[in-house]
Amino acid sequence: MRRKEMSGETKKRLDAKIASRVCNLWSFREAKTVLAYSSLPLEVGTSELIRIAKDAGKRIALPLCICETHRMEFYIVNDESELVRGAYGIMEPDVTKCEKLTDLSDSVCIVPALAFDRCGYRLGFGKGYYDRFLSSYNGKTIGIIYTDFVVNELPHGRFDKKVDYIVSENRLYSF
Repeated sequence: MRRKEMSGETKKRLDAKIASRVCNLWSFREAKTVLAYSSLPLEVGTSELIRIAKDAGKRIALPLCICETHRMEFYIVNDESELVRGAYGIMEPDVTKCEKLTDLSDSVCIVPALAFDRCGYRLGFGKGYYDRFLSSYNGKTIGIIYTDFVVNELPHGRFDKKVDYIVSENRLYSF
């Protein structure tokens, strides 16, 4: 099924399944901080995942895109009132209200993608923000995607870093 053809009800059901699977991963349960993202309509929704993480007492940090360098910085976010529309129309932390996350230890990173392959490599949106971040991130990474967008193989370069897990509504891939 194509993302644009998915009904709101179907998307919500699949997003909840994915969130449940992610929350059962040991890496997620043990993390004190969850590096999440504000999802766009075509991405796996993160609101349920963020809610569960908050209910479990975890800190939530969302990325702020630095357009000049194509890099991301994560900021701790407590609620939606601390978000503003930022780069590319994505809801991002308001730096005047949020604390910059400087210690990434004890964190897990939820990674968006247009597609993942069965080896853990991702196809992003083309600007390289996550590629740059993941190249120096040492924590566990969890890619979330709908099953229809896990493909056999994607092109990748020697500097691309695969995720540790891919979670879809039907399957868990571990690398």
